[in-house]
Amino acid sequence: LLYRMANKNYRNQSKRYKTHRRPFEKSTLDRESVLAGRYGLGPKREILIHNQILGKLRLRARELLALHEDDPERTVYGPLLIRKCKKMGYLKDDQDELDYILDLTTEDILNRRLQSIIFERNIAKSIHQARCMITAGHIVVDGQVVKSPGFLVRKENEFKIDINPRSSLVAGNKPGRTKKKKLRSKE
Repeated sequence: LLYRMANKNYRNQSKRYKTHRRPFEKSTLDRESVLAGRYGLGPKREILIHNQILGKLRLRARELLALHEDDPERTVYGPLLIRKCKKMGYLKDDQDELDYILDLTTEDILNRRLQSIIFERNIAKSIHQARCMITAGHIVVDGQVVKSPGFLVRKENEFKIDINPRSSLVAGNKPGRTKKKKLRSKE
């Protein structure tokens, strides 16, 4: 009993996603492979994580919509949920009702990923290059290096995404490993 108490682990052991009830259904596999190709996703787990985020938002919206309009819980938490979705960029500024949250799709969540935004803003030539740039540490968001392609960018930070000033991609900085190798081979 004493040896068990010495090795306490305080980390959260819960998963960030739930698997499908029917994981090998053809329509699910087809939809996920299209999403993985379009958004340059690695493992299918990334899709499941974003499905979970969407599911939680929609569940909360359904719970609030089931309450009466004058219910104090709905009047307090409804606008908070809408504000959170606007802050994350899932909803546009003119969408002020809970019904719009129910209309959200996985694509709306995937469009807020750092990888997708870098590709849309033409910082990277392809969605796959965007993923490589992020994991190599060439991208900063609001002055902080972010190495996770699945980082969900808030609306306020959307225009604070840039190439890391210390990156080897910036002209005048020290060349990276591959560039050094090419320079040596030319000599």
